[in-house]
Amino acid sequence: MGRSTKARSRKRKFCGNQYSSSMSNVNTSVVVSAEQKENKQRDSSNNLTGNRILDIEILMNLFSILFCPVCSKANLFLFEDSVFGLCSNLTLKCNSSNCDFVKAFSTSKKYDKLSEINIRIVYGLRLIGRGFSAAVKLCSTLNLPYLSKMAYRSLEIRILVAVTEVAKKTMGDAAQEVKTLKNSQENVTCCGVSVDGTWQRRGYSSLNGCVSVISIDTDKILDVEIMSQYCRTCKKLQGVQKHMKPSKRNCSNHKG
Repeated sequence: MGRSTKARSRKRKFCGNQYSSSMSNVNTSVVVSAEQKENKQRDSSNNLTGNRILDIEILMNLFSILFCPVCSKANLFLFEDSVFGLCSNLTLKCNSSNCDFVKAFSTSKKYDKLSEINIRIVYGLRLIGRGFSAAVKLCSTLNLPYLSKMAYRSLEIRILVAVTEVAKKTMGDAAQEVKTLKNSQENVTCCGVSVDGTWQRRGYSSLNGCVSVISIDTDKILDVEIMSQYCRTCKKLQGVQKHMKPSKRNCSNHKG
């Protein structure tokens, strides 16, 4: 009896898998010449802005190896004249006996004699709901100088005045935009609003909060109202005689 022969199965052609298909979708990188890369790096270095945290010892060591622009000797020395918060006033001086090169500068820009970096740290901490104690902890951890309590409070008051002025102008412009949109000439314009409230803490234990009125047409805030159940100043004045108390105080305006 003869042996039966089986037909060999035909080998399948490879059509790719999940990896080869994904590789085909990847765009080829654009070849950039070394000259173009160098020009790009040079342009980016010329446009450096913002603030940096820098170890002062590294800066001092760097200046010590640079040549004086007057006597052309490597005798430059950097020292700190004064410090106010996170801003330092530094002076670069040549130690050569026959050279009088001196260059003084500040580590931060100044607006109306106020350092920008000090304003930024106070405003930034207020945005996240923190105050002077948090500023001291943060600066101490980063080994940075920090503002005194009186200076910190003074900046808080200045920022409060500026923020209040900007908020009133912004809400006034938003209200005028709604009035123009509704084509109204009356003092009171009928428009749809959404009233939303928020509190400083979750639950019903918060002592401070605010209510905002938002326009449905423009999605902009038209007005805000601060709600408070407690005032530290009013609490301190409870034991003061009546003739010594301020005539008008409206700090606590909510009960509930």
